[in-house]
Amino acid sequence: KIEQADANPPVGASLGCSLAVGVSRVPQNHSSMQGARCPLYAYEVPGAVAVGYGQNYISEGKWYKAPWDSNGVSVGDKVGVVITPEGDFVLFINDVQVMRTTTTLVSDPSKTGRQSFFPLVDLCGRVSGLKLLPLAEIPNVPLKLQKGLERVLIK
Repeated sequence: KIEQADANPPVGASLGCSLAVGVSRVPQNHSSMQGARCPLYAYEVPGAVAVGYGQNYISEGKWYKAPWDSNGVSVGDKVGVVITPEGDFVLFINDVQVMRTTTTLVSDPSKTGRQSFFPLVDLCGRVSGLKLLPLAEIPNVPLKLQKGLERVLIK
């Protein structure tokens, strides 16, 4: 839940840099997340899938245009991410689904059992405070089918 947001981005931050949320398969105690090799941004985490930094979707280091713009978040907004058993990335804002796309997070959806994903939050712009809601429930609404995400690399 967004707790604080500045009226303007900090000096040096771009306007398209509000926040990013996502997940990774790499736990925080992995050697790639320690010391001098520790990533500074969510998109630098190995195997990360994230949305934000303006209107971007990042999957394993590749940047795509997203149907949601993180610059639209406000104080009080609840931002949620769900990974489906098939590996789809679903983004909710205030319990409304705003994005769904396939990912490379699940290599074989036919395998049963739980998989571990680790949350990523990057406060890189005007969002300056949030509250994690670990006991929040998934919105009790049917998931919408994914719309074709424009898979054109931006960077």
